[in-house]
Amino acid sequence: MPVTKIVVIGDSLTTQSCWRAALWQTMNAKVPGRFDFVGSHTSDFGCAPSGYDQDNEASDGSLLSDAKMSELAAAFMTYKPDVALIHYGTDDVRNGVATNMIVDVHTRLVHSLRAANPDVPRSAR
Repeated sequence: MPVTKIVVIGDSLTTQSCWRAALWQTMNAKVPGRFDFVGSHTSDFGCAPSGYDQDNEASDGSLLSDAKMSELAAAFMTYKPDVALIHYGTDDVRNGVATNMIVDVHTRLVHSLRAANPDVPRSAR
């Protein structure tokens, strides 16, 4: 069975909380060895269980700017994720970024994912 590469993309809500550890624990109990979190960053907020896969593409206080998009696009080409869990936009809203700009940058984010792997799902299943 092939391993599904999952990239977790986000801001401080992704780096400074334990939902990734809880997700890893649940998935590891149900489908051990069939997934791999990928990314150029590692972060841990003192979460349990220890030893969970901390790879991600999340950054504290990060807005989805053109510079961030370039960084993410490069990571996608390196890791070629099959699935993306995206939690971005909180800091954009807090900083008054217009809704249409947030939607545009998320659309470009998905296009970058599909440029690296055309089989990235089109919607949640």
